[in-house]
Amino acid sequence: MRHLLHSLLVVLALWASLGRGAHGQEAAYTLTQLGAIGKSLAAEKCYRPVEVKTSFIPNPRNREVADEMLSFDCRTFHVAIYRSLSASPAKEMPMSVVLEGAHPLAGGAWAVGAAAASVRSVLGSPLRVFGENLVYSLSPARPGQDTLTFEVSKGIVEAVSWSWEVD
Repeated sequence: MRHLLHSLLVVLALWASLGRGAHGQEAAYTLTQLGAIGKSLAAEKCYRPVEVKTSFIPNPRNREVADEMLSFDCRTFHVAIYRSLSASPAKEMPMSVVLEGAHPLAGGAWAVGAAAASVRSVLGSPLRVFGENLVYSLSPARPGQDTLTFEVSKGIVEAVSWSWEVD
């Protein structure tokens, strides 16, 4: 419960910082802020998932322990979590979040339905481009390992995907 309350407070602070700037212009987003929003979505998951799937896999450091990979279908977004059971309490690490629709934390120039040109104007040049998709690195210390991808079709963002390496 305390973790959920902390996540909610972080999200509210981020949401407030991502509001409107001077003269009603939209404030600039940073990849750090967007990364925190993705991690908040992963921690929050959803209260009433459409579906939850669990897979057990051997822990890479201790083959006697089976860790969990969990996926949550939350209607407009999907979350994948790696839960390491080798320590007590279990440690949850986000693997990915895919946002496919409207969400209170996602709005403006980088939301689903936004123009790809507006994403570029706010975030600058991407690390990579695959077709129309724009891939940004969330961490300068880990370029290309923790990413934010804007899935684009015909110049419009259709999904926003966060992906984190789990080690």
